[in-house]
Amino acid sequence: MLASDLVVLSALVIISYFLRTGPLQQLLEVRIQPLGDYIEPGIVVVVLCVITLAFGRLYEDRRYLSQLERYAQIGKAMVYAIGFVLALSFFTKASEYSRSLIIIFGVLGVAGLIVSRAFWHRVFKSFRKRGWDRLVCAVVGTRQGFTEVRKVLRDYPELGYKPVSWIDAGQGAKAGLRMLDKLFGAGQISAVVVGVPGRHYHQALPYLAWCEEHYLPHHLLSASFDVMHEDDSASSEYPQVEPKPFYSVAKRVIDEALALTAMVISMPVWAIIAVAIRLESPGPVLFVQDRVGRHGRLFRLYKFRTMYAHSPKYAITPRSGNDPRVTKIGWFLRKTSLDELPQLLNILRGEMSLVGPRPEMPFMLNKYTPRHRQRLMVLPGLTGLWQAIARHTPLEQSIRYDLYYLKNRSLLFDLMIIGRTFFSVLVGRGAY
Repeated sequence: MLASDLVVLSALVIISYFLRTGPLQQLLEVRIQPLGDYIEPGIVVVVLCVITLAFGRLYEDRRYLSQLERYAQIGKAMVYAIGFVLALSFFTKASEYSRSLIIIFGVLGVAGLIVSRAFWHRVFKSFRKRGWDRLVCAVVGTRQGFTEVRKVLRDYPELGYKPVSWIDAGQGAKAGLRMLDKLFGAGQISAVVVGVPGRHYHQALPYLAWCEEHYLPHHLLSASFDVMHEDDSASSEYPQVEPKPFYSVAKRVIDEALALTAMVISMPVWAIIAVAIRLESPGPVLFVQDRVGRHGRLFRLYKFRTMYAHSPKYAITPRSGNDPRVTKIGWFLRKTSLDELPQLLNILRGEMSLVGPRPEMPFMLNKYTPRHRQRLMVLPGLTGLWQAIARHTPLEQSIRYDLYYLKNRSLLFDLMIIGRTFFSVLVGRGAY
């Protein structure tokens, strides 16, 4: 990762320079020095970026199921690094160097590192699925949670863990830590997986501290484990969704700006899709359906029609890909998620957001527990955490991902979800 980041960031210094002196020269007007004058400062900036990434612990062996949180950490580390460089250039009065070039490098750096990390993440996952780079581990968890941990490790071989010992965190830390000392001292384990749900996080702390002290690779199962382990009963303890006023206002501004931009840019695509739908089968171009929005209000959700016009409006569509009700163009639209484009109208009308829980059909509310109704406290989204990282899992599990998103939502997390969804669409992993 270190070698890859150095190569990527060094290349982006040069690319940023040619962008600044090429396509952006007329916009920014002021000419800058030759490339040779930026080699030494460029080396300093690259080193500072790598140091900041290291402080963010982005060179540790952390085997996450999803890299969205890591990508958010990369963005945060690069913002700190570029902010420090800009402040340094201001206080040292190094005005001969272009600050616009530094900003261009920062933007490209975030994108470049995320693309690079995504590539290596896929390579490492492929290796681990083949049995390479596996770590023999002890699993620390609660007695009732071991079933879920086993399921995660079995269903996701790309994590690369082979459990050989199970330690019950609920029996007290002393006995568990003695067991870890014994296993580690005998060379029987090379990693620790901590599978303790968020509400029992205090039980995990002694084990995490022990791993840090012994420099032992460890993994705290977070998103996927929490959404699998949470109790579905209405009486289970679950923190209420916290209001975030500044976040909500900023998110709304971003929603409207991006939705309007995307709508204008995609208008030719709308026209082509509309003509294709009408040519294949009679009926309206748009499919309109009642959905449940924020605070339980009903709104009319818009999609491009993907079924024959006589199909039931609220029937569940099989995910197998052989539903005879779906038209040929409909299958293409669903696979590429282009059928969702008209929901940009719902976003501009204030009924939806770019990122949020799935907009549910009204009859599904009858199955909701009071805990599940928390997802109605925010606007439903065009995409969400489930669509971004787990659309291959059963649709029923989407509620769990929605609840996890509500607890951890932030602008950076939203941007990571949008980016991951966009990538899924590009490679043809749309929803059926």
